[in-house]
Amino acid sequence: MAPRDLEAITRSQQSQIGQMKNQIQQLLGMIKGLANTPRWIEEIPGKRQPHWEVIEITLEASSTAKREGVTTVSIDGPFICTGVALFFQKTSGAYANIWGPATAFGAKISPVTQGVGFANLFDQPHCASFTVEITAHGSERLWQSKPVASALYSPEAGGAYMLPASHLFPRAATIRLAVTPDVSMPYTGKVQGIFLGYRILQGYNYQP
Repeated sequence: MAPRDLEAITRSQQSQIGQMKNQIQQLLGMIKGLANTPRWIEEIPGKRQPHWEVIEITLEASSTAKREGVTTVSIDGPFICTGVALFFQKTSGAYANIWGPATAFGAKISPVTQGVGFANLFDQPHCASFTVEITAHGSERLWQSKPVASALYSPEAGGAYMLPASHLFPRAATIRLAVTPDVSMPYTGKVQGIFLGYRILQGYNYQP
């Protein structure tokens, strides 16, 4: 083999060795990055701050159409949702502007300030029934296999004021809440969904 050919082979092998070294360094960097990536929410660095994300949805009178609302997580840090609560408010007619459970049953004594008279003393001020859907918007991941009854969020209907949850919404993520009235109501109303939890300030957009 001529010396010139041997020199060319040597240069080619040295180039290949250099490429392999670069690939090894890249792999080592990836491994180091994975080792430093939090595996659990508790390992995400940053200051914990109590925070609620709130969605309000207006329900029209005499309508059973699905209505939805959204809220966007701040870019200050991811939001960890630990519970969800739902409430309902009539916005027209008697007992308007009084917040109550998502679904209520049984007679309610009218506040004196309502001035509805003795005949309506034991009216039901918060009579609403609807199905609920929650989605981690962007991923289109429904939290339930099918819409659930609003009674699930009402202790008077056998549910609870707040249902426990455990979900990480990254920065700028969107939370979507949709409700569909089971029956048309003769009055307008408003549903308020409260996502309770905390933000991790000065953290980063970690998605498990």
